[in-house]
Amino acid sequence: MPELPDLEYIISVLGRKVAGRRILQARVRNPIVLRLGLPGTLPDLCRGRPLGRCWRHGHFLVLEVGGAYDLIVNPMLAGRFRLCGSAEKDEGSLCVAFGFEGGEDLRYLDEKQMGKVYLVPAGDRASVPGFDRVGIEPLSPEFTPERLRALLRARRDQVRAFLLDKAAVAAIGNAYADEILWAARLHPKTGCRGLTEEDVGRLHAAIRGVLADAAATPTWMEGAAGRKR
Repeated sequence: MPELPDLEYIISVLGRKVAGRRILQARVRNPIVLRLGLPGTLPDLCRGRPLGRCWRHGHFLVLEVGGAYDLIVNPMLAGRFRLCGSAEKDEGSLCVAFGFEGGEDLRYLDEKQMGKVYLVPAGDRASVPGFDRVGIEPLSPEFTPERLRALLRARRDQVRAFLLDKAAVAAIGNAYADEILWAARLHPKTGCRGLTEEDVGRLHAAIRGVLADAAATPTWMEGAAGRKR
């Protein structure tokens, strides 16, 4: 699944490439991933509207549509975006596509069909499952060693399970959890309450360091096409 550094890169690409562009058409090829929080169809609701700000909230990507709607994507295990020419053949994993002026598509692909694409009224994000239960952003100023220590004290599970709990710490998955624990010199099955002050300090430094380094050198997307690493 795309994790925090990958999602940051995706948002930066979308902000440069599609924010401000008008949607000429939208296509739904695989409706199993789509959740509409208002009456109508995705093509009718989006047609003619510009994409606004693109931003991240934990593991969710939010694309504002014409000031009227929020398009919220939870990529889950295998969801990804691709920017390509509108004339290119549809991929087998294509779920939803948005065609822009200039003959370019933004496509959401999902081989596992586990991700979800929500279209809700602007600001109505609480209707998206899990959106309001995202944990602290690990690269934010609020994520201090003291805050991490307090979070760990409330846990009865193992440190790897803690890192993967998106309601505790935002947007960390399997790949970066393993890198973080390696950097912190902690066994994945170490109990959260068994961590020493020194352990917590190393873990905090590893979380910040691994994610910041990965965000600075993204590999999940290559160029605008969004090929998986």
